[in-house]
Amino acid sequence: MKIALFADGSSVHTEKWIAGLKLNLDCEIDLIHLNPQPVRAGVLQAIGESHVHDFAPKSIHESGGNYQYLLQAPAIRRRIRALKPEMVHTIYLTSYGFLGALCKGRAKLVHLIIGSDILVTPKRGFPFKNMARWSLARADLVMSVSRNLANAAVHDLGLPECKVLAQHYGLESWVLDYPRPAQEYTFVSNRAWMDNSNLPLIIESLSECPSEDVAVVGAPTRGNEVLGERIQRMLNAQPHLKHFPSLAHEKNIALVAASKFLISWTFTDGTPSSVMEAMAVGTIPIVSDTAPNREWVQDGVNGFLIPLADTAGIRRQLNRAITMPDAEAARMIAYNKNVVRERATLKTNMGRLVARMKILLQAGA
Repeated sequence: MKIALFADGSSVHTEKWIAGLKLNLDCEIDLIHLNPQPVRAGVLQAIGESHVHDFAPKSIHESGGNYQYLLQAPAIRRRIRALKPEMVHTIYLTSYGFLGALCKGRAKLVHLIIGSDILVTPKRGFPFKNMARWSLARADLVMSVSRNLANAAVHDLGLPECKVLAQHYGLESWVLDYPRPAQEYTFVSNRAWMDNSNLPLIIESLSECPSEDVAVVGAPTRGNEVLGERIQRMLNAQPHLKHFPSLAHEKNIALVAASKFLISWTFTDGTPSSVMEAMAVGTIPIVSDTAPNREWVQDGVNGFLIPLADTAGIRRQLNRAITMPDAEAARMIAYNKNVVRERATLKTNMGRLVARMKILLQAGA
């Protein structure tokens, strides 16, 4: 099967998507890449350098508003016409998804929606909502990493329920089988340094736990320089917080596995891979009390839910986690490992997607 994938080749999500397809399907994948950052080595190894088609402008803003993407549409359409893929896949609806819908030609179209492309960008104004609605209308199948994202696409943007596959793409076997190292940190935070990740609240809350070792992963991002400087100042003022610059995926997993709790306090999200990875390696999630997190975490059963607007409630939940008996922590760890093995393996979840793809192609034959 020939697939054209519209996605950021520097993203680990893209690498995992390709790996999941390759586990279940004999396919040739061509990548349409629009990020000035280089394509990941794992992506190059999986598809071959000759299958990377780089249409990146000189710079982009990570916060959005990259209208120069659209200037590449004619050239991308010509490339797709020459490649003649049977399917076009896209990752992130309101950039790559829109371009994929615009340039797909006769190919079947599959979108992956992952979070802010449904929950944030369409709410920026009427043009953005129309772009998202049109992109979804052109799709033959939409995979959503969480049920709440699928519901938003159906109820707010008119996506027919019959086109939805609500599941995460899953975790690689090496993550599921990762050996648990000795604990080095009580808490770890590894979300991107942007407003949605709520890093200032996390750092402020953990300042009240000076006896606990904390690892914070990340660095300022383009478009969020002021926030990044504020986070860096806060980290410098707290000696028990150890800062790690952005880490490669494998090193990130190792750091999470060496921590007792993962903290992820986003305001909005799909199903974050970082939470699922933590559950797989035996790190207990302490996450914001949001719909996508409740799909995976039950408070007091296999993690802790944080009421972001309740400072006293945050303190209570952190103290509850820190003082939890070892036997209770062990029970949560075992529970989480079972959950991700049952619901989030890369081969099984992407296998379901491949089965739906084959049905689409048979129906169009």
